[in-house]
Amino acid sequence: MRFLLTGSLAGLNMNSYNITYSYVDREYITQAMAIKNCIGGIFGFGASLVAGKLLSVIQANGNIVFGIHIYGQQVLSVISFILIAITILFVKFVVEKQEVMKQ
Repeated sequence: MRFLLTGSLAGLNMNSYNITYSYVDREYITQAMAIKNCIGGIFGFGASLVAGKLLSVIQANGNIVFGIHIYGQQVLSVISFILIAITILFVKFVVEKQEVMKQ
């Protein structure tokens, strides 16, 4: 299972480079990738802080969420799934409609 997850994340990461190449002018590729990675790093760090706090709150409450015994990791997995689904929909309905640049 871990191999499948790692493989899929590698594909997602490479696709983000393809999106950058397709929608940014050639002379701004380096800057665009730097900005994309900086923003991703900031959001990733912020998400880890928020997720850690959420996990601590759930575990402090005896792993009870809305009266149901559930582990914090399960809540984080559901949140991650929702965010990935939103990202897929955004790429499908917003990014794909933009004009692709021939590099």
